[in-house]
Amino acid sequence: MSRERFEEFHAMLPPAYEHLVHAANAAPDRPDALNHLQWFGLGAGMSREDLDFLWDRIIERDPWHPMSHQSRLQVLCQKWEGSHEEMFAFARQAAALARKGDPLLELVPRAHVERFIML
Repeated sequence: MSRERFEEFHAMLPPAYEHLVHAANAAPDRPDALNHLQWFGLGAGMSREDLDFLWDRIIERDPWHPMSHQSRLQVLCQKWEGSHEEMFAFARQAAALARKGDPLLELVPRAHVERFIML
């Protein structure tokens, strides 16, 4: 990505944040906007502590939300300052609790893909 595109991306983040917070507050029983905030946090360089706090809010709303788990996997992967160990532990724990056919079962293979692309 060019420096110019990167700067454009970062210029769009503050207004997006305000809208995402509004959406999260408008639907307090749904984790969707919080999940988008999780992605926002990665792009904006949000601290791990803040991302962990956000994760806690997400699972309070829906502990099985598949898209939020996929986003969390990204938060925990090595390329975003997590670790392979932490990412795999998260994926395996979620998959162990998942029911047959649950999308959370995809987390372990996704973790392997993340590990592979870091080689």
